[in-house]
Amino acid sequence: MRSISKLTVTMPSELLEALDQKLVRGSESRSAVVRRLIENALSHVEDPEATERWLQSYRVVPQEGDYAPWPDDTTAQHLAELPRQ
Repeated sequence: MRSISKLTVTMPSELLEALDQKLVRGSESRSAVVRRLIENALSHVEDPEATERWLQSYRVVPQEGDYAPWPDDTTAQHLAELPRQ
């Protein structure tokens, strides 16, 4: 059985009303909405290790021809500025 924790969130009444009006689907509870929003947000957080693996794969086997990864130096410069951990 997985563990469940409770979370209390304080927010302005207007925000709660907007949540109820715009994000609650049918008979879905507020808890389900907040859980869905957090899961969605977490799925969009960048994984620095995955980004580094992706960049390393292009260093090892660079694309060529029509599929060249950087059509100009600007793209390569932006990738070089990505934070490293």
